Amino acid sequence: MPKTNFVNGDPSQGIMGTVVTAEFLNALNNHRHTGINEDGHAPLNFYQDTGSANTYAIPLRNALPHRVVGMPVYFAAANTNTGASTLNDGFGTVAINKNFNQPLSAGDIKAGQIITVAWDGVAYQMISSVQPDIPP
Repeated sequence: MPKTNFVNGDPSQGIMGTVVTAEFLNALNNHRHTGINEDGHAPLNFYQDTGSANTYAIPLRNALPHRVVGMPVYFAAANTNTGASTLNDGFGTVAINKNFNQPLSAGDIKAGQIITVAWDGVAYQMISSVQPDIPP
């Protein structure tokens, strides 16, 4: 079952609405990250990267009004990085760091890897582990 988008009513036009504002219910609904996309749940913040190596890009701004400190964001990297990298989430381009404040090294992100990052108020911290090279 798809999610219901709550709406405000307009009694002067005979439009029935929710008891509380739509903004309140949608904000509440979107902060329960269970991964189930139906009423009472909210999808994980998962995106397909559309950027290039070292300059990853996702449309987080389409889902939220601002970055949220500590909230995990997941994306599938389209490219392997070759050094320090950034993430443009629609709010602007910022660094992706590892080990709190260290820039990424070549190969820390592999093409096709699911990356987990969290906004710390200044940059994205990479939460997912660095993937070692495994010989064939």
